[in-house]
Amino acid sequence: MGTDDRLFDTKVVSDGAAEIAAQPVGIVSARDIVGAVIDFARESGMVIPSRYRGQLAKGIGELHKEGIEPALIQTAGEYVIREGLDPSLLASCVVTVQAKPPGDAEDKRLLRAFLDDVGVNWPTGWRMRRGTHGVSYVRDPLGVDRPDYKTAQRPPTRVEVLAALKERDGASERDDSSVEGD
Repeated sequence: MGTDDRLFDTKVVSDGAAEIAAQPVGIVSARDIVGAVIDFARESGMVIPSRYRGQLAKGIGELHKEGIEPALIQTAGEYVIREGLDPSLLASCVVTVQAKPPGDAEDKRLLRAFLDDVGVNWPTGWRMRRGTHGVSYVRDPLGVDRPDYKTAQRPPTRVEVLAALKERDGASERDDSSVEGD
């Protein structure tokens, strides 16, 4: 196996010099897990302060060294982010996520289909409305437009987007059934 077939990570040895440690391809590192959890937070429209990220990364690294399954650590990290918990509770959340059933697969499918359809990472929460004399922007959890002016409004949360998607799909199903009854 050549050097191109491996991922490399550096670590500091006792004399302070950096040493390259080869990590075989396919092995998930703590850094990969941290990246996935932070990406989850960004997709959810959250801003994560660097201190919080550092504490979360430290906890993930410790759990990874213990040999806990990476998918379980990632799920616990996402739980910490979603529930707004202190990152020091990450180890407890590993147990919590094992005790709770996984998220609703239908919700995940619905959200993924919407995001793939609109082609954005996350909706802005604004929709442009055209009028007879110009345009204005209205709040809409599924909106992907950006107002031309500064706003203090945060992007919609995952719960808000899912609720709007379910309402939209429920309305379209009601419209379809009324057409069939005519």
